Amino acid sequence: MSELQEILEDRFGLSGFRPGQRPVIEAILEGRDVLAQWPTGAGKSLAFQLPAMLAPHPTLVVSPLVALMHDQVQRMRQLGLEGAASISAHSPPQQNLQTLRALQQGRARLVYVAPERFSAPGFLEALQGLSFSLLAVDEAHCITQWGHDFRPDYLRLGRAVAALRPRSVLALTASATPAVRQQIARRLEMRQPQVFVLPLDRPNLHLEAMEVHHQTRRQVLLSHLGRRDALPAMVYTTRRQDAQEVAAFLLASGILSECYHAGLSPERRRLAQERFLAGEVAVMVATVAFGMGIDKADVRSVVHLAPPPSLEAYYQEAGRAGRDGVPARCLLLYSKADFALRRTFARRRYPDREVLHAMSAALPKTPPTELRARFRHLSPECWRMSLTALLGHGWNAGQVPAKRNTPRSAWMYLEGLRRAEVERLDGMEHFARTPGCRRRVLLSWFGESPAPACGNCDHCRRPGKPGDSPA
Repeated sequence: MSELQEILEDRFGLSGFRPGQRPVIEAILEGRDVLAQWPTGAGKSLAFQLPAMLAPHPTLVVSPLVALMHDQVQRMRQLGLEGAASISAHSPPQQNLQTLRALQQGRARLVYVAPERFSAPGFLEALQGLSFSLLAVDEAHCITQWGHDFRPDYLRLGRAVAALRPRSVLALTASATPAVRQQIARRLEMRQPQVFVLPLDRPNLHLEAMEVHHQTRRQVLLSHLGRRDALPAMVYTTRRQDAQEVAAFLLASGILSECYHAGLSPERRRLAQERFLAGEVAVMVATVAFGMGIDKADVRSVVHLAPPPSLEAYYQEAGRAGRDGVPARCLLLYSKADFALRRTFARRRYPDREVLHAMSAALPKTPPTELRARFRHLSPECWRMSLTALLGHGWNAGQVPAKRNTPRSAWMYLEGLRRAEVERLDGMEHFARTPGCRRRVLLSWFGESPAPACGNCDHCRRPGKPGDSPA
């Protein structure tokens, strides 16, 4: 029996590797940089947890999922890895300091770190000079503006890789197009990474979409949840208020439900999550704040009450159904108005050339508060994007223009982001409105070559009856 198989059985209690796991782990142990795209439920945590037990130096895992960090730290300690810990803004400062000291003294073996810690003064400097066998970046698509879930804190990770020089860098993502994978590798300064892409198809998921007016969506949802084998279920809404109202509607209709969104207190979110995972409630109604890293394999339905902004976001959320391999349903409800509204938001999110030229001219001579007042017609997000783009394309800390073409460069950069956002939205609408096989549209978006018909979407099951799913 190989050493890897021995550890898998003795420490993790598993009889065998899932598809794709072993080659990734072997490449990491050989010191290679690795980019792994695995669908939800493929067991990506093992890719850094098992090497951490064999590597001579610590493993650093960057993850935006604080709740998942704490769960995995506890699990690793139960498996016998005492040197497992986490560092985040949600942990007491003294605990974070103790973890740093444990790293510096060689007592920490597997440390989870929230990405925003790399912007904390002195954090990266405290790690420099230490040896790391592996730096793993979970949800790596967050590093690229061309991805579906961009997070600015991830942009500092390239600098961290350059400063720490780990033996291996591992980037993990569940859904990314080929272009996004290329940008992940570039931004993390990966050295000729080995790329492992598992097929994204989940044949057990029944894909369906229905064009439904907003006023009737709750009744459609109620009808869906009343089907045999529809529960447990996750229901996604766009707004926090919608999540609360839909959860209350389901409770009034006799379905035990919980609500989860970022506006709730941490304790309230924790209790809601625990009740859903324990099976005390049948339905979790949530915004996108819920789901990443949630280990519940028996979800039988994922329902979107409005279309997400991209197929990447949609499939990451829909993929939380049926992780046990048992048939599950993914239902998308949409209308033309949903996509029109998202396009309107996309237009308002980005400034035009004239605004950037005016801001560029005003920057060196206008105090920040006056500058914001002058451009108060811009939404907060548009304001931040405009200022960030200008500062990133020719302005230094002293607000002295480094290039004459700064406004033009900033506009071209933002225009590229806008076009990418619209393209992702177009892909989402094509999936919703296609008269053909939905799985083919979905997988083609990610560069795969599926069969002409899948046999497990609403169109393939009921040819000629779009949106009419089987009973």
